[in-house]
Amino acid sequence: MSDSRTGMIVIWNDIKEEMRDEFVQWHSSEHLPERVSIPGFISGQRWYGEHASPQYLTTYVTQNTGVLTSDAYIQRLNDPTPWTLKTVAAFRHTCRAAGEVMWEYGSKKGYGGHILAIRITELEDLTILTEYLNSLANSPEQCFAELLRARLVLTTPTASQLPTAERAVRTGDQNEPHMVLLLESFSGEAPLRHALSKITAHIPKLMHSSTGIYALQTGIMS
Repeated sequence: MSDSRTGMIVIWNDIKEEMRDEFVQWHSSEHLPERVSIPGFISGQRWYGEHASPQYLTTYVTQNTGVLTSDAYIQRLNDPTPWTLKTVAAFRHTCRAAGEVMWEYGSKKGYGGHILAIRITELEDLTILTEYLNSLANSPEQCFAELLRARLVLTTPTASQLPTAERAVRTGDQNEPHMVLLLESFSGEAPLRHALSKITAHIPKLMHSSTGIYALQTGIMS
């Protein structure tokens, strides 16, 4: 990873049904504020997809990739609060991906009302994907005109698979994808589906990637 690039953490999870209300309370009132208070964290958001799997998506943006393995962050992960231990133990189908933003388009501030997350596991050529994303962003059709932003994150095992006390209470974690493509819209789901159709038309193998659309539930900035 390059320490000069923006870092991101993307986490998918389901939650035991009997813990759903408590999860939302914990995540909104304790967890997000705690995470964003760590030096180098810029923002954190929780998204919910009724028809997505897993149903919850959390995104964090950091000033650079060094924050992803910083002492301050790792110390926090190794000293979880009692409420965190209780809630994280109820996570299911968790996937945690952390890495560097290799390509981005649109605004660097705020967040949209909906996000589309694509877990890319098969595609290996980063150059081909970024070149095509650039062509879409600059096309006369304005395929991305209704998007607030788009980001492509290249994940790394060292940042994604930190062996911490918090991770130890989870069971059944899924492997992180090779890359994550995130598209944010300020005008509903339709622009996300349109952009996805353009991307998969050019790179058909992405049709087989795990994809979900989520609505913003809450967000916090440092």
